[in-house]
Amino acid sequence: MKKFLSILTVLFLVVLAANAQNQKWRIAIAGAYAPTTGGNLYTINGESSAPAAIGFGVNAGYFLNENIAVGIDITSYASAYTITGASNGYLGTTAYMAKFEYLFGESKVRPYGTVLAGFATQATSGGFNSLTGSGFAFAPGLGARLALGERWDIDLNVRYLYQSTSIDYGTKPNNGWSLPVALGVGFKF
Repeated sequence: MKKFLSILTVLFLVVLAANAQNQKWRIAIAGAYAPTTGGNLYTINGESSAPAAIGFGVNAGYFLNENIAVGIDITSYASAYTITGASNGYLGTTAYMAKFEYLFGESKVRPYGTVLAGFATQATSGGFNSLTGSGFAFAPGLGARLALGERWDIDLNVRYLYQSTSIDYGTKPNNGWSLPVALGVGFKF
């Protein structure tokens, strides 16, 4: 039994070392700031507050080849709003999306295009009411990665984040958009 486990462990380490040379996986964390928001999503009781939002995200991807990656992205945004006749409130959005990326070139700085699609959940608190809902989310974007060696990189991107929601803010249609700019760090393994 010991020999079998030893052989299995050695084989596992050899396979792991061989796959580590390929660096097929990438995980990243990022902070985001969305200076503009729009659409009817942030119109409450007929009054629009157009709040800026800050966010934090985690994403993971698998490289199908040197230029194409697929994966998942989970990002949460928070913003404050003020409605006349109500106390200040907060709007939280979390987007859960599948992503497709195409990276250009083979240099130290690699520009890329990305498309993300999935769903977003939202919740408001404070203000005049507390509401929750969810809906479709879609985010095409552009970015660039700066290699910091073989495994680490810095990522800067901007997305056009469109989302719909089942929350009834008193306006139709219930949708909105924002332009989050994200800065993050990634690790390939």
